[in-house]
Amino acid sequence: MMAAGMALLMSACSGGGSDEPYVEPEPYVPPVLKLNTPNYMGGSLVRQIRYMGAFDKVWRWAFTYQDKQLVEAVSWKLTDGLTTVSEADAAQYSFTYEPEGIVVTSAGTAAPVLLNIKDKLLSSARSGNTTYSYAYSNDGRLLSWEVIYQNTGFNAETTKGAAGTLTWDSNGNIAEIVYTPSMDAPTKKYTYSFTYADAFNMNGLLPELSSLAMGCEGSEYLYYMGLMGKSTRNLPSHLTITYSETPETPQAYSFHYFPVNGKDVTRCEYGEIGHVVTVEYNY
Repeated sequence: MMAAGMALLMSACSGGGSDEPYVEPEPYVPPVLKLNTPNYMGGSLVRQIRYMGAFDKVWRWAFTYQDKQLVEAVSWKLTDGLTTVSEADAAQYSFTYEPEGIVVTSAGTAAPVLLNIKDKLLSSARSGNTTYSYAYSNDGRLLSWEVIYQNTGFNAETTKGAAGTLTWDSNGNIAEIVYTPSMDAPTKKYTYSFTYADAFNMNGLLPELSSLAMGCEGSEYLYYMGLMGKSTRNLPSHLTITYSETPETPQAYSFHYFPVNGKDVTRCEYGEIGHVVTVEYNY
């Protein structure tokens, strides 16, 4: 009787399989990197930045997005108020998003760029013998950066660089940037001091005249991708730039943005009468 019971149990175990065919499970594919663009207050993404007027040196930009991610950036370097551009002078960058990074493909006058990303923010960017490094607060605000230039020749290596530190106020705005143009002369600094209007920075615009001090001059696309952290909460109204060697003669600028009633900003003006710079933003 016991043997019969055991035989029945073994028969039940061996015959209890499913008749459905075995299907190999799909391999897990991690999602691609998803950045937080600077327009966190809900304004439209900037697609073009153009300059007119009495500027010394600026970069004109054209941005293309896909699923709210920057996939292409084209720039032209403009000097001395000249706004005529040629396709032959364009620097073109295309971006492929991967699970833990971004591959940059360069064309035109653009140099190859390698990006190192940590926690959705730019840790370092390298092009040729130049490496930029960035540091952020726990809430994703740029706190400092440095750049190292390494030149080799005649069996010797020379390292030079520049640096900047940013201070933010309790309202989420950049209060001050201290920019050191050359670490060979660390006491010679430029201090950028900002005041702000009540108008919100709906589109996450980079403060004008600040790219150099923020470590992204000519590479502003890194900021508009969202790789350089949060934008200021408000639009700047005034900027004073003071050089440590000539503190008695600071440079002062007033910014006028239009419109500022919660809509997408389409224009910014700054400079003195007869030497006004107009910035046009398109969406």
